[in-house]
Amino acid sequence: MKKIMFALCAVIMGISFSSAHACLFGSSLTDMARMSNLQTGPEIRINKKSALTNLQKEQIINALQKELHEVEKITTIKDAFNYTDEGMFSVRTVFDTLTYESYTMYLYHAGDTRCGFIYKEGTLEQVARIGDGSIHECTVKFTKYNSLPWHFTK
Repeated sequence: MKKIMFALCAVIMGISFSSAHACLFGSSLTDMARMSNLQTGPEIRINKKSALTNLQKEQIINALQKELHEVEKITTIKDAFNYTDEGMFSVRTVFDTLTYESYTMYLYHAGDTRCGFIYKEGTLEQVARIGDGSIHECTVKFTKYNSLPWHFTK
C-alpha cells in the first residue's frame, strides 16, 4: 500500500510541477497564491475617482482592448471602469524573489468571472492574461528549477 501511495504522490507531484510551473505565475490565481517565490503587495482598489498615472491608464485600456477584440470600444479610462461590474480594479505588485523582477497585476469582475492581466512593472509589456481565475498567454516562464527543494529536482 505504501508503494502505491508513493507512486501516486510522485505522479501527482510530477503533473503538478510540470504544468503549474511552466508559467512563472502558475496556471491559476490559486497556484499563484501558493508559489513560494512570489510575494504580493497589498491590494489597492482603484476606481474612476482614483488618481492614476498615465502608465496605469494605458495598461488598463490596452489590456481591455486586447481582451475584447473590438467587441466593445474601450478608448478611455472611464470606458474601462464602466466595463467592470463594480466600476473598479484591484491592483497588486507581484515580486519574484528568485529573479528580483516585479509585475503589476490588475483584477476585476465581469459577470461572475474574475478577470485581469499582468504587466512587467513600469512597462506596457503585458506578460499574462487572467480569465475566470486561470492564467493564460503567459510569456514569463519559471526557469529557476535548481532553486527548488531537492525533492522537486531529482
